[in-house]
Amino acid sequence: MQVPKTRVLYEPQSLDPTRPRESVKKGFESFHEQLDDGIKGRVRAESFADHYSQPRMFYRSQTKIEQAHIASAYAFELGKVDTPHVRTRMLGHLINIDEDLANRVATALGMQLPEAAEAAAPIQDLETSDVLQTIGRTPKTLKGRMIGILVAEGSKHSDIKKFEEAANAEGASVKIIAPNKEVKLDDDTIIQVDERVAGGPSVMFDAVVSIIMPEQAKKLAKDSAALDWFTDAYVHCKAIAYCGATDEFILSKLPIEKDSFVTPLADLDAFIDNAKSRLWEREPKVRDLA
Repeated sequence: MQVPKTRVLYEPQSLDPTRPRESVKKGFESFHEQLDDGIKGRVRAESFADHYSQPRMFYRSQTKIEQAHIASAYAFELGKVDTPHVRTRMLGHLINIDEDLANRVATALGMQLPEAAEAAAPIQDLETSDVLQTIGRTPKTLKGRMIGILVAEGSKHSDIKKFEEAANAEGASVKIIAPNKEVKLDDDTIIQVDERVAGGPSVMFDAVVSIIMPEQAKKLAKDSAALDWFTDAYVHCKAIAYCGATDEFILSKLPIEKDSFVTPLADLDAFIDNAKSRLWEREPKVRDLA
């Protein structure tokens, strides 16, 4: 057998004009079998040609932050496309979905907007629906969420228990993270933690707490995994509760602003309330959104 040596092993495609493809105008058409009482065939409704109305309704139904996420996702994926005419053609489709979306993606890519793609059917302005949102409809609750508590040698057991009990009371689960698999706390209790810092990144948790002593905080301040643990929680708009040592030796060295979702251990109630959601207002400060 001869194996085709080409990057184009699919259809339709625009990268190799010499390869065979179906009719651009008619597309694939099933065989029409003649029967005694008519013709049997696979027939598509005219509405099948409306490729843009539902995506338009979906995009316009989203919250502002979700629209920014969608535009940024398009820019991210199209930024990996090396063929200019493919990027241009995609922008032409996005114009038909929503011109604001197309403009945001084009600006992020540094491209000019092309002419809109030719629509095979009239594009409708369907009524938007909040049911299609994720952020806008996510309930503010800790039920089913996961809290990560960072501890180390000598951490205050009473503080750990206080946060663990408060999270459990609201329906959340808790995992204990530490530099080592076993840790001796301030009351000589030895606990086995759920994850080491390097294996339990903060992306696994909906909110994080840090309860560590000064000497351990100094050590963690030199550990890239520990620094990423705090930075990732912050840039993902999560709630952070910190102790004095964490603030002095770690947070002060990181680009973390003490907004309403970054609170000291004493503000337990504020942390529990914050952990039920994300602070999306923080996002423009930590990344460029399309």
